[in-house]
Amino acid sequence: MLSRSLLSALHFALLGSMFAAAAPRVHHRTYQVMGTEAVFTAWTADIDKADQAFAAAYAEMRRIEDLMTDWERPGQPPSDVVRINAGAGKPAPVTVSEETMQVIQASLDMSRRSDGAFDITYAAMRGLWKFDDDLDKRVPPAAEIERRRQLIDYRDVIVDAKKRTVRLKRAGMPG
Repeated sequence: MLSRSLLSALHFALLGSMFAAAAPRVHHRTYQVMGTEAVFTAWTADIDKADQAFAAAYAEMRRIEDLMTDWERPGQPPSDVVRINAGAGKPAPVTVSEETMQVIQASLDMSRRSDGAFDITYAAMRGLWKFDDDLDKRVPPAAEIERRRQLIDYRDVIVDAKKRTVRLKRAGMPG
């Protein structure tokens, strides 16, 4: 029978070799999603498990992007938001997923609570100022700014939560 001290020594040797072989370290992965770069970082000794978690998080971000992006993507089905925007000003509402409905309702609530300082329809201004790769240092014409500003009004987003439908009252409004 092994002595207690020998068992303790073996135990510490085994633990020591385990920690030496798999010391925690910073591990990260970078993904392109939602129009930006997402970097996932973990302090871990289990790189495989971290990669699995990163892949799951990335897959969820892609799922949400597919459901709610406001960008049209050729070759892919339109998202709920793209379909809402395409229906702006038309009489027929657009049926959306339960998740999209929840996000729209929360956004409208924040629009109301902030008295429009946060407005779900702000995207009417999209493209006026160019801050991306196509940087343009010019100020847009005042008339175009005003024309688009007139399209911003969260009160013109009509929601029927029971039917899960959304309609934008005026043509040109983005949701």
